[in-house]
Amino acid sequence: MQEAIRNLSNAMQHPRLFLHPEDAELVLVHLNDHLEQDHWCVREDEQLSRGGCRIEASGSEINGSLEVRWQRVLSAIGQNDGWLEKKD
Repeated sequence: MQEAIRNLSNAMQHPRLFLHPEDAELVLVHLNDHLEQDHWCVREDEQLSRGGCRIEASGSEINGSLEVRWQRVLSAIGQNDGWLEKKD
């Protein structure tokens, strides 16, 4: 979450933090005062895996989901990420 926040512009407006519902509960318990002070809105997204996040602000979006982060790591070392794709 902190890495995703660092990637956003300082001039962001109406920042929204999307988290898995269980993660959202933890974040609100421990960081609610700080988030309110900076005008963050925490939203639940059941599509996100635990430990991942998505941030939207001022028309920008940072995808900090675990799947996307793994794809970036594997791409950086030249590996195929086909094994990460979800099977239905």
